[in-house]
Amino acid sequence: MADAQVPFWERATGPLRRQAARFPFERAILMGLAAVVGLYGGLAAGLFATAIRFVQLVVFGGAEVASSLFGSGRVAWLRLFRTRLGAAHWHLEFVALAALLLIAAAALDAVGAKRLPMFEVHRIRAVALVAALGLSLYYPLLLLRTFNGTFRETSGGLYAMLLEAPRWTWVLGPATGALLAALIVRLSPESGGHGVVEVIEAVHKRAPIKGRVALWKSLAAGLVIGSGGSAGREGPVVHLGFSPCRGARLRSCSAPGQVRESPRRSRRPSRGRCSRWRSSWPISTCDVSPRWSWPASRPSPPRARSSAEATSFARSRGH
Repeated sequence: MADAQVPFWERATGPLRRQAARFPFERAILMGLAAVVGLYGGLAAGLFATAIRFVQLVVFGGAEVASSLFGSGRVAWLRLFRTRLGAAHWHLEFVALAALLLIAAAALDAVGAKRLPMFEVHRIRAVALVAALGLSLYYPLLLLRTFNGTFRETSGGLYAMLLEAPRWTWVLGPATGALLAALIVRLSPESGGHGVVEVIEAVHKRAPIKGRVALWKSLAAGLVIGSGGSAGREGPVVHLGFSPCRGARLRSCSAPGQVRESPRRSRRPSRGRCSRWRSSWPISTCDVSPRWSWPASRPSPPRARSSAEATSFARSRGH
């Protein structure tokens, strides 16, 4: 008789609600972030490698590029470029998915804040924005790759291009690339350095890396590598993958003492780290405070005495 008084839709959705309460939302968000990082990092690395190839074509194959773009072969090159663009796989579903992610991020700000804690809203929105950015990188990558493919490919890579290039480009090319990179570092001093070391320090210090630093570093490294200079690709690629993903993690964190507003939870200071509201993951993904620091209340370990101090201490004891 008691079950008959309960509405049917409540009795039907009761088991689903109990299952949803036990669903590991924190792990799902973390795995989704890992998938987004892989998508964005792969496309960013491909775009960086394609840009290096573009710089090599301009520096060491400048005669062919100039003849195709501004010389007598301009009409034939434009016809070939249009044919290659028409045959390319544009994957318009990436545009639709990126637009849906942006709409979902905007709707989450307007509606989700009323039903979820603010840190969850900020974190999900940041993941959606990074995913939309990663999908949008596919189109400049495809356009630049199609442009590079309209010129003659060499099986030997940069070495074969150097053999066919004028001898003066062997010296002037690396010097020009190094000069342009030095000007970029002059304008943006944070763009200097190895790259991987700065990312490791940012991870340990729980500090974000600005997106413009990753862009300037990638541009400087691309000019040096493409012109035949001595530089590595690891630093810029790590910077490109780290800066938006680290920003997605820190965006949901608050400063010490900041209050989280949630309609379903009491207001408590965050104490420098994200709240663990209904979290089934043992470690918070947004911890901005040092995890393995010496507690302030614990006394520091005793300092070892020297031989002179030990002798005076023994004499004061009467030994």
